[in-house]
Amino acid sequence: MLELEATSSLPPWASDPMLAILAVVIVGRLVFVRERQLDQQITWLLFWWLGAAVLREPWMQGLLMDATPLTLSDLRLLTHAAAMCGAGAIFLIVRAFSNVRRVRRRAFVLVYSIIAVEVALLAWISAPARSAGIAIEELHDWRTAAYMLIYSSQMPLALAAVAAACIRVFRHGDEARSTRIWAVLILLVGAVSAFDHLTRIVNGIMLALNQHNAFTVWRSESNDVLFLPAATALAIVVSWPIFTAIRTRRANDPSSAAVVALTPMWKDLSTAMPAISLQATTSTLPSSVEREHRMRIECEDALYELLPYMSADDRAEDVDPASRCAAITDALERRRSDRQPSSPVSAPRWLADEDELLRIADAWSTRPATAGLV
Repeated sequence: MLELEATSSLPPWASDPMLAILAVVIVGRLVFVRERQLDQQITWLLFWWLGAAVLREPWMQGLLMDATPLTLSDLRLLTHAAAMCGAGAIFLIVRAFSNVRRVRRRAFVLVYSIIAVEVALLAWISAPARSAGIAIEELHDWRTAAYMLIYSSQMPLALAAVAAACIRVFRHGDEARSTRIWAVLILLVGAVSAFDHLTRIVNGIMLALNQHNAFTVWRSESNDVLFLPAATALAIVVSWPIFTAIRTRRANDPSSAAVVALTPMWKDLSTAMPAISLQATTSTLPSSVEREHRMRIECEDALYELLPYMSADDRAEDVDPASRCAAITDALERRRSDRQPSSPVSAPRWLADEDELLRIADAWSTRPATAGLV
């Protein structure tokens, strides 16, 4: 059972290309798509999933067991640790997506510290099984139930945060149709994944009570053959910004440089205010000049809509770019909390200044972080 549980059942001709795709996309995103916290956490999610997938490959398991004192039981624990870190990355993705402000560094430390403590607890719980060289499912005592409860609860908790974010998308009035379609797809995939992990918990409890039936046989012998294909499909979807970034940087002209500078702020404003975007993504436009023009218009439209949520001092002409970013962030939060804006105001000169917009975009990464811990 240990070999069945710890080792991928996919043949090398199927798994190797998918592992290669994951690795290439991770490297591409590290090089070209790394400005926003949301993008960084998506890359981390792919990294943890790649780690979990590689640790299930027989060739990697053979290399590690030959070169280290690790046993197959130890490698299974490490695989579960990587999967749990992936759940942590999903939670942080939701936080980065749902918050106007940047997520504080201590939130990342807290999430991964909790996971580290849980992995240490799993190591203690599974110590008898690992020393005997058997799967935790074969102990048939409280350790089986406790291990599966801790390990398998991580993904449902992360998916609950995803579901909450998707529900907010439906409740918000100005989301585009494509955003709602993505939310539906995410909810469907999340439901399948949550069912997979929740049934593992039920299976662990039943085995701890020494109950055996068709369900426990199915659940114990199932081998996540859909995990790597699903992870690869996600990697392919999130690889598109890599090609856009490469095309933009290869152009090597002032408009391309402006597109690179504007992209992080434009993406965040488009996420927080979907109505300002035409939804025909800038990557589909044939030239960098057109992409810059589109991004400038949409950023200016978003900032114009936020002006009534700013104070007179925040709208003043002599505000430095970093303080302007802080004012924009505060205005986004006021708008999101449905606070009543002030009376309409005329557009200040700085809003039409193309150079000032670039300076604001350059300072966007220094905007305030969240006030709370997570």
